[in-house]
Amino acid sequence: MNLSSLSGDYGMIAEKIAELINELLDGVDRGEFLSPENIPTHYTFRHLAALSINANLLGQGADLYRYLFKQTTQAALLRVRRQVGKRKIRAAFLLFSAAEWQAQGVYDHLAADPLFDVSVILVPMMDHSRQERITVHDMAMRFFAERGCRVQDAYDVQNDRAKGWDALGERPDMIIHLMPYIANVAEQLSVESFTFDLLNCYIPYGIETAENRENTYMRDVLGVYPFMNLMHRIYTDSKTTRDWFIDNTIPRGSNVVFSGFPKMDVFFSGTADHECRPHPLWKEEIPGANGATRTRRKGRDQKTVVRGRAKLCQI
Repeated sequence: MNLSSLSGDYGMIAEKIAELINELLDGVDRGEFLSPENIPTHYTFRHLAALSINANLLGQGADLYRYLFKQTTQAALLRVRRQVGKRKIRAAFLLFSAAEWQAQGVYDHLAADPLFDVSVILVPMMDHSRQERITVHDMAMRFFAERGCRVQDAYDVQNDRAKGWDALGERPDMIIHLMPYIANVAEQLSVESFTFDLLNCYIPYGIETAENRENTYMRDVLGVYPFMNLMHRIYTDSKTTRDWFIDNTIPRGSNVVFSGFPKMDVFFSGTADHECRPHPLWKEEIPGANGATRTRRKGRDQKTVVRGRAKLCQI
């Protein structure tokens, strides 16, 4: 049961959350979180999600969350480090569709590193109609095939259901999430169902520009959304976004890194093709002799346009 997707009887929801929190508290009393390498495997991120929802309602709840988050982060890092020299680290990008894909450069970098075995896990959009799921799935499969990405298809089209780890094979050591909508992910593939030894990272699929008139959107929406508090590492598009996480999430930015927006990489790599090259807003073509054309500067040149857009990563 994904806590993020619960709706209906508030009493039932509160009862489930209280049950999970009590299980955590009992584990703390038994000393089960003192050593990151010995945390029992029956705990999942659903326990932390429950605590994050009520952290500010409990005495020292936020401090307890930060302690458990630190210990569970170490547990995940230990599992990854133990694989080095034994086998490749299994890294997987998890997403619904091609629309969230902004990490081609990150994928290519990991795929070129002999330390990693990298793939894309394509999960079905469970809150959409069957026809929509199939359409989005088929488009994404073609999209990733064209880009040479190895896909782990988590959608059983014939039976219209999500596959679990037993069908997909070995569970990854680290998941790189590209969308935060865990309420729409099948339970067996949701971060809430993962044990604490799986490393979870998040690369936002868009530039964070949303805010309301009262400037409370980050605090009252993203800041309390369990997903944001469960990620071991969040890579932000700007320093402003990084500061939002520091001020408004329970980990207080201990899991946040300002990396810039991956889709901007193409403008610095020299590989931008015609389709993704910034439009020369400050240039215009002027007809010349013998059918030739010349370019006249209206304001700034095209390179400045590129720098101006990339500057969004430094707001």
